[in-house]
Amino acid sequence: RRVHGGKSKKNNSTRTRKKMTDYAVILADAEKFVKEHMSAYDASHDWLHVLRVRENALQLAKAEGFEDIEVVELAALFHDVFDQKYSGSDTACGDAVSQFLMKHNYNEEKTKRILHVVQNVSYSKEVKNIKNNISVVMTPELAIVQDADRLDSLGAIGIGRTFAFGGTRNRELISTKAISDEDTSSIAHFFQKLLRLKEMMKTKTGKQMAEQRHNFMVQFVDQFYLECGSSVPPKPEFP
Repeated sequence: RRVHGGKSKKNNSTRTRKKMTDYAVILADAEKFVKEHMSAYDASHDWLHVLRVRENALQLAKAEGFEDIEVVELAALFHDVFDQKYSGSDTACGDAVSQFLMKHNYNEEKTKRILHVVQNVSYSKEVKNIKNNISVVMTPELAIVQDADRLDSLGAIGIGRTFAFGGTRNRELISTKAISDEDTSSIAHFFQKLLRLKEMMKTKTGKQMAEQRHNFMVQFVDQFYLECGSSVPPKPEFP
C-alpha cells in the first residue's frame, strides 16, 4: 500500500507539472499573438493597455477570492483583439480567440467561459444590451475582466488614453457647442462614458479601486473647464 500510494502521488505530481507546462506554452503563445496584433493599434489600445488590464484582473481575482486564474488571465489578454472600433466587426474577436484556443487544444469548458468574457466585456455592448432589454449572465470572470478593463479607462491613464484615441481620429479637444450625445470631442467622452463607469463596476474591489480614479478625473475636468474660460459653454453637470 505504501508503494502504491507513493506511485499515485508521483503520478499526480507529474500530471500537475504537465498541466502547468501546457498552460505556460499557451500563455506564452497568447502573449506573442496579442502583442503582435495590438502593435497595429494606437496608444489607447496597445500592448501596454493589455498588460495593465491583465494586472488589474489578476489583482481583482486575488482580492475577490476567485481561483480560476487561467480563465481570467487569458480573457484579459484577449479582450481587445480585433476590437470593433478598429476591425469594424462584432464577431472577429470571438472568432480569433476560439480558433487560437482550439488550435492549442485548450479545455472546452474554459474556452466557452473565456469567449463569454471577450464577447461581452465592452461598455458599448453592455449599454446596447440594457437598452434592448437583453440579459447577459454576469459570470465572476466577466465581472473581473470587465472591471479590470474599465479601471484602465479611469484616472490618469484613462485621461491619457482618451486624448490619445481622440488624436488618431482628429477629434476636437472640446466643442464650442453644448455637449450632447452626438458630440465627438474628447472632453465629451468623459460625460458620455468615463464618468459613468464608477457606478457600473461589478466587483466590490473594483468599486473601491474606481473611486479614487473617478475623483481624479472629476478634478481634471473641473480644471480643464476652468482653463478654457468663456471660450466654451459651461461645464455640464456630472452624470
